[in-house]
Amino acid sequence: MESIEDQDPTRPKRAQRRRAVEDAAALGRPHLLMNVAATLIAGFGLFEDSPAVIIGAMLIAALLGPIQGMAMALAESDLRLLRVSFTAEVLGAALVLVLGIALGTIDRVSPLGHEILARTAPNILDLLIGLVGGAPQVSQWRHQV
Repeated sequence: MESIEDQDPTRPKRAQRRRAVEDAAALGRPHLLMNVAATLIAGFGLFEDSPAVIIGAMLIAALLGPIQGMAMALAESDLRLLRVSFTAEVLGAALVLVLGIALGTIDRVSPLGHEILARTAPNILDLLIGLVGGAPQVSQWRHQV
């Protein structure tokens, strides 16, 4: 006699989604290389005062995978996944921070561009842009789980 779990038609899809989240949350060479590339591109975009380049860097940054891993780990009480995801997020963020500081100290003679100065005084519109920009991703992710 089959249990209710065995009859669940979404079970393979959920297992596939879990594997995808675990893969994205793991610390590895691709994760670190994408963060290094995103940091360098963002830094060069700030030097050039180019919003398009900075946005491009944000699109390739690989910090969302570990965040999704932590969310899934907390929802499912999976301490192993939480540890892996948290480690990847902290080390990825530390790498980005160190690399960003290094880039900032290389070019200390250039004047601060508009893009840098605009980030020193965020307003409510900046918050709303971030919230509206993230809402579709949250909605899409909820429908996949």
